[in-house]
Amino acid sequence: MSIEHITHAGSQLAVILRVGGGEPGTRFVTGPDAPLQLGEINRPAGASIPPHAHNLGVRTITETHEFLHVLSGTLKVDLYGGERAPVATRFLT
Repeated sequence: MSIEHITHAGSQLAVILRVGGGEPGTRFVTGPDAPLQLGEINRPAGASIPPHAHNLGVRTITETHEFLHVLSGTLKVDLYGGERAPVATRFLT
């Protein structure tokens, strides 16, 4: 799995995961305090994840997060900064 973090003016605009042939195991690409826990689990068939709990707590959400999973084709994504100035363009497959 390759990971690309796109930031602008100190703000994270996107995290792009390109999955394929990764090492066995579990890897998270977002920090433990991120409102969306994003990662990859690569385990053999029949493997299980031990029972566990997620932290409960009151959270104030001040921004919208979006998750895109491209199943087929190519998606052009344009990312913009705070004043709608173009920052980056990526093609997701």
